[in-house]
Amino acid sequence: YGEALEPHWQKLRPFVMNSAAQFRLPLPVAYDEKPGSPFYQAATEVYELVNKADQEDINIAVYWDCNPGPTMVDGHKMQVRKQNTPGGHWVGIHSIVAKNENRPLVSTCSVYAKLCAGMADGFIAAWDTKYSHHLLRPETYINRYIDPDWKPKLESPLFPEFSSAHSLISAVAASVLSEAYGPVPFYDDTNVIFGLPPKNFANFWEAAEEAAQSRLLGGIHYIFGCDAGFDQGKNLGLLINEKLKLNKSLTD
Repeated sequence: YGEALEPHWQKLRPFVMNSAAQFRLPLPVAYDEKPGSPFYQAATEVYELVNKADQEDINIAVYWDCNPGPTMVDGHKMQVRKQNTPGGHWVGIHSIVAKNENRPLVSTCSVYAKLCAGMADGFIAAWDTKYSHHLLRPETYINRYIDPDWKPKLESPLFPEFSSAHSLISAVAASVLSEAYGPVPFYDDTNVIFGLPPKNFANFWEAAEEAAQSRLLGGIHYIFGCDAGFDQGKNLGLLINEKLKLNKSLTD
């Protein structure tokens, strides 16, 4: 495994939060290596979900992978396959909806600013939680205590598991975009350029919930990491919407 990625990201100054630790959560399940313990059961859930994943489960995991540089072994070489980022995916979704809604440029820019400030704070909050707990990923735990040959569907990122940053920023994005546009349906073709098919969503929250679920289906998060990250994101989204009010004269 490589070195831990961005271990000091939580030291960045937030845009809206009072501090990086404002939404930090304790671990909901105590770490335990004993078979039958709640933590062991959470790891077993990931193990079994990935093992019995159908094509739809795999498609969801890959659709929301958003790992900008996953590695692939090709013969004797290791290559990097370019993909979108979590934040980039949500910025792309906003671009689609803003165009569909025919909003004025100044209105669209104000939502971009609010969305990006919220997601930036989301990553700071996630990294604060991650590096306060240093929780190992399901792949490491399962290989050590359940099945040494098991592999997740997605490449495990090089930073701690708890909590899920993708779940967190997806909930922030859904909060901000729902406040700006309401529960509008959209056709997401953001990742077509990266070789993935487009997809319809009924609203922003449906997409955010699927994004959070994808981390479990991909085998890179425990369910409590996804749930906790989503809750953090919803709370941060409320703060963003409260503190950064859009000028109605620009958005109407």
